[in-house]
Amino acid sequence: KTIDRVGGMLVENCVSDIIRELREKMGWSLRELGVKSGVHFSTIARIESFQSEPNRELDQSCKSLG
Repeated sequence: KTIDRVGGMLVENCVSDIIRELREKMGWSLRELGVKSGVHFSTIARIESFQSEPNRELDQSCKSLG
C-alpha cells in the first residue's frame, strides 16, 4: 500500500485495488487479463484479493492494462 497526499488529505492507494479497478474499467475478466498479460488468472485473483504479494506478475499485469 502507498499513501499519497491529495488535496491536503492522506489517501491510501492499494496496488491491488488499482489493478482490479483498471481491469473492470477495461471490461476484462480475470481470465482475459491473464491471457493478455501471460499471468495465470488465479495469480491475478490472489493479488486482487490481497492473498498474494504483487511482484513480477504485477509488472506484467500493469503493462497489459496500459
